[in-house]
Amino acid sequence: MRRELNTLGRAVGLVGCVVVCLALAVPASAGARASNDDLTTYGYGNARLGTSPGPGIAARTVPRLRIAWVRRVGGAIDGQPLVVGSVRVGSRARNLVLAGTGHGKVAAIDLGNGKVLWQRRLAVRRLNPGCQSSPDALFGVTATMVVDRAAGRVYAVDVDNRVWALQLATGSVVGGWPVTVAGSGDFVWGALALSRRWLYVPTASLCDDTVYHGGVRAVDTANPRHRLQWLTTGGTNTYAGGIWGWGGLSVDNDDGDVFAASGNALPLSREAAGEAESVIRLSPVLRLLQANYPLQPPFQISDRDFGTAPVLIRARGCPEKAVAINKDGLLYVYDADRISAGPRQSIRVALSTSNTIPLYGMPAYDPASRRLVLVSPSSVPGSGLGAGVQSFVLSPRCVFHQSWQRGFDPPDAGGPPTIAGGVIYIGSGRNGVIRAFRLSDGHQLFARGLGSTIFAAPAVAHGTLIVGDWLGRVWAFRSRR
Repeated sequence: MRRELNTLGRAVGLVGCVVVCLALAVPASAGARASNDDLTTYGYGNARLGTSPGPGIAARTVPRLRIAWVRRVGGAIDGQPLVVGSVRVGSRARNLVLAGTGHGKVAAIDLGNGKVLWQRRLAVRRLNPGCQSSPDALFGVTATMVVDRAAGRVYAVDVDNRVWALQLATGSVVGGWPVTVAGSGDFVWGALALSRRWLYVPTASLCDDTVYHGGVRAVDTANPRHRLQWLTTGGTNTYAGGIWGWGGLSVDNDDGDVFAASGNALPLSREAAGEAESVIRLSPVLRLLQANYPLQPPFQISDRDFGTAPVLIRARGCPEKAVAINKDGLLYVYDADRISAGPRQSIRVALSTSNTIPLYGMPAYDPASRRLVLVSPSSVPGSGLGAGVQSFVLSPRCVFHQSWQRGFDPPDAGGPPTIAGGVIYIGSGRNGVIRAFRLSDGHQLFARGLGSTIFAAPAVAHGTLIVGDWLGRVWAFRSRR
C-alpha cells in the first residue's frame, strides 16, 4: 500500500474515505419510512453496486445542473455523502445530507437549503504519513457512513478507531458508545457495512508506516461490547494486509456473508502471506469460507494491493458475480459462490508499472442495462482500452465485453463512479472537476470545476447531485427547469 499512496500523493493526492455507520436502537425518527431514493450506505447497498434504485436526475436536464447551495463544514471530505429523507428534526420532517470530515466532524445538513442542523465533533489528530493523503495532515472521520433508518442512528469511525453511534435526528451519542475496534497502528479508510445487526469495519493503516493488522472487525449493534475480528495475515509472522478500498466491504443480502479484497502483507518479501492480496469470503461471524490469490507473474510492481471492495452482481441467467480491480491493472470477475476456484474472467483495463498511477477505486454496475463502468488512469496499448471512463456489458453468456470508453484530460485513478437515472457521475480527483456522462454511450453531459480535490463518490438522491471536496465543502446541484 505504501508505494501506491506515495505515487498517488505525488500524482493525484490520495484520499481515504469517510465512514459513518448505523445500528439498532429506539428510533429517533420513528414513523419515517425508507425511500428508494435515499442513500444510506456506500454505493446504495451492501452489494456496493454504486447505482441508485431511485429515479435520479433526468439525463436531458443534467446539462442544466446549477449550484443550489454550498456549505463548508471543515476538513477534507473523502467519504460518499449520505442522504436520508423525512427525518424528524425538531418539529419538522427534513431530508438530511450526512458528511464526515478530516477535522473529525459529522454534520447533518438540510438537503433543501444547506443549513447545518446538527454537528458532532469526534476525534481528530495531526498525522504525517508521508503520502499526502490529506490536504492539511489532519485526520478525523475518513470513511463513508451508513444509516439504519429503523434504529434512527448513524455510525462513524474516527481516527482513534472508535465506533460512534449517533442519533440521526440530533447527533447525540447513543448510550454504550463509542467502542474501540482496533489498535493504534490501524486506520479505517473503507466504508462500514451494516447487516443483521452486525456493523463491519475494514481496517488498514496510514501508508504502511507502522505495524498494523489489517482485516475485518465486527460490532454487535445490540450489544456493542460484543465484538469479533478476522485478520488478513492470520497466524503468520507477518503483518499488514489492509482492507482499505473506498467501498470497504460488501455483504451478500441472502446469507449475510462478507466479501473483502485485501492489500499486501509485510515485509514485502512475503507480501502474499496469509490471505493478503486476495479476494475473500467470510461468514457473518467472520469465519473464513473461501479466498483466492489471483495474481500471476511476471510482476511489474511490488505492493500489489486490491484497493477496492468486491461488487456483488446478480443478473438474470448468470451465477452471482463478485468483481474486483487490482493495482496490477486487471479487472477480476469471480463466481461469488466459487471464489476459491479463481476468477472466471480477467480483463486488463490499465497499465501496471512503477511509472504509472496504479488502478484502484470502485467499479459501478447498473442492473437494468447490465453495464459495468470504471475509471482507468492509463491506456492499455493494443487493447482499445484507454484512460478515462470504460464501459463493459454483461452478455447472456455471463461474460463482460467492452462497450465504449471516454477519456477526460487528465484522468485520475480512484474516483468512484455513481450511476443514477442512466447517468454516470465522477469526481476527478486532484483536478477538482465533477463530470456526468450518459450511461448508454459515454457522451459527456456536464462538467464543473470546484477548485478542490474530489475523491469522494458523488451522491444522487431526491433530485439533487451532492459532492464533497477537500476544502470541506458540500455542494448541491439541481437542474434548472
